[in-house]
Amino acid sequence: MSSFVRLTILFVLFSAVLLCLRQTTTDVSAQTQVGSAFTYQGRLTDGGSPAAGDYDFRFKLYNAATNGNQLGAPFEVGNVTVTDGFFTAVLDFGPNVFNGEARYLEIEVKAAGEAGYTLLSPRQPLTAV
Repeated sequence: MSSFVRLTILFVLFSAVLLCLRQTTTDVSAQTQVGSAFTYQGRLTDGGSPAAGDYDFRFKLYNAATNGNQLGAPFEVGNVTVTDGFFTAVLDFGPNVFNGEARYLEIEVKAAGEAGYTLLSPRQPLTAV
């Protein structure tokens, strides 16, 4: 096999590799970015029994189980339907509050439309599932 043929084959193979790499890079960059929102599922009781009905929630994020510093602004979710004590809320404290360190969720709740929140205790540790 001549030198010219070998160089041509190498050039074709090198070009194919570059094309594959370019396609892979394009596919990766086209992926959708993950936002900072997450789903929180909780259980609420009222007088020792599972709560039912619509409730307003206020969530605050802290860097400690007690005391500590609040991270981001409070996040309110209104008219959340609680069924047999269970509820789900989508929360978003922004992209800069999660850095790998422990985070704790403080929750306040009230029946929808009523005045004055009740603070639930203790703060809930957030863990990845």
